[in-house]
Amino acid sequence: MGMSSRLEILTNEVIEMKDDFNETKAEIQLIKDKVSKKPEYMSVGEADFRLGLSERTIRDRIKEGKIPAYKNKGERSYQIPTKGFYEVMDKVKSLKFTRSIT
Repeated sequence: MGMSSRLEILTNEVIEMKDDFNETKAEIQLIKDKVSKKPEYMSVGEADFRLGLSERTIRDRIKEGKIPAYKNKGERSYQIPTKGFYEVMDKVKSLKFTRSIT
């Protein structure tokens, strides 16, 4: 295999990596946009995304009073005040270990 063939292969790999990077960057921006849509309140799904816990765990924490949340009359989903959420989430205890949230 000649030097020009190797250079062409490497160039193609760099182009593929750049395309993958741009796709990943676009996906991250979509996630950021989705998370920042409701700055005052977040859903259970957004809270589980931010903490890396399951929705069930978040709902359990709400029922235990560890995460502040409420439902408007006639609504099925919780609204979690973002400010209150972060004020009480200095430490989150999972089933296996405790970790700090920063």
